[in-house]
Amino acid sequence: MKQALKAVQALQKYAKKVQGKKTTLLENENMPVHLNFTLTQLPSHAPTPKPLQVELPNAFTTKENLSRVCIFVKDPEADFKKEIEALNIPCIAEVIGFDRLRREFREYSDKKKLLREYDLFLADIRVYKMLPECLGREFYAKKMFPFPLKVHNLGPEETAAKDLEAQ
Repeated sequence: MKQALKAVQALQKYAKKVQGKKTTLLENENMPVHLNFTLTQLPSHAPTPKPLQVELPNAFTTKENLSRVCIFVKDPEADFKKEIEALNIPCIAEVIGFDRLRREFREYSDKKKLLREYDLFLADIRVYKMLPECLGREFYAKKMFPFPLKVHNLGPEETAAKDLEAQ
């Protein structure tokens, strides 16, 4: 942890130094930072394709800068659709049931169209492990992994909004 803190401080110092020399049209341009975590010890539980959620104080995405979000849920789709619409999150554009996903998005062109249509994909944790087979390699090649979400016990609006902003 101390080493990470030192690295961030050195990066901030470097960014200020570069910012002082900068003479571009866009003075307030943000500097992207990519962070990789490496584990020195493997987790004791069996490996899973489900990513771990790391809560950040400042989210990368907010509801305002996401225009279209798609959620994959377990069937029956209608029940979850009502529950999610009741949360009144405007960026959630569509709720697709797992059975409908397998039926309607079988062709490569349909999957590609689905991929282009939305900015972010979320998936009910109960169908998450079955999605790679249905979505195909195009989703994963474009790094558009659906993020797992506990849809079956949503409850208050803060829970869904918090999960959405943590992505």
